[in-house]
Amino acid sequence: MFHPKRQKEDKSWYFSPHYHVLGYGWVQNVHDNFMHTRYVVKNIGIRKTVGGTIWYQLSHAGVGPKRHVVSWFGVCAYNKLKVFDLPTESNTCPICGSKLKKLLWIGSGVCPLGDVDGLKMYGDTDGWIVKPNDWELSREND
Repeated sequence: MFHPKRQKEDKSWYFSPHYHVLGYGWVQNVHDNFMHTRYVVKNIGIRKTVGGTIWYQLSHAGVGPKRHVVSWFGVCAYNKLKVFDLPTESNTCPICGSKLKKLLWIGSGVCPLGDVDGLKMYGDTDGWIVKPNDWELSREND
């Protein structure tokens, strides 16, 4: 992550372009690396939260037009990403094999189950009806 400035102790900023790299593992032979490349590498240890470290770095990173603030490289490079298809969720009852239906609470009072999104229910369906699809609901309002 590119940072164009650094902050002094008095909280003022001065121009001092540098980069931060967030990675995993440990960089060894930092002195030899500095002598050869003049790059300063600081291993700052295990972070409390990776998300917190990223948030801090991005909170004052340099942002320019047509530039990415974060770049991925090495084993985390863009071309290393492999996306696998998620297994399809079965729409059949695991007990009887019947096709599952969306239900709508029409019983008295508040739905006893609260938010029913993703609910899997077996047995008693008193107070419930099969939920009509949007087309059926819009036809009822005609």
